[in-house]
Amino acid sequence: MTASRAKQYSQTEIDKMRSQLSELPDVTNERLQKKDVLESLRNDINALMTVKGYTLNEVHTHLKNFGFSDVTLRDLKEITADKKKRQDKRGAGKSSGDVKASAAEK
Repeated sequence: MTASRAKQYSQTEIDKMRSQLSELPDVTNERLQKKDVLESLRNDINALMTVKGYTLNEVHTHLKNFGFSDVTLRDLKEITADKKKRQDKRGAGKSSGDVKASAAEK
């Protein structure tokens, strides 16, 4: 039985591997996570619902059919609720005098 020797590498082989590694393509945009996809599609989803009249369930169904298999209704509710929260905050700038005036008019 012969003893197994550990493989040895030359500096030339290391340099070749280093060069080959540096030539590998960037896959950052090929490995996006669900939150990244939802953020990217947020405006499109909101436009479908506000401009084109789609419901959240319909958007969800279409996204699943398009291959976005792990998207949930809850995910869609969260990203569309964020827009509503931002709009509510903008509308919340009314002063208490405006509220009292509105109440007095009724």
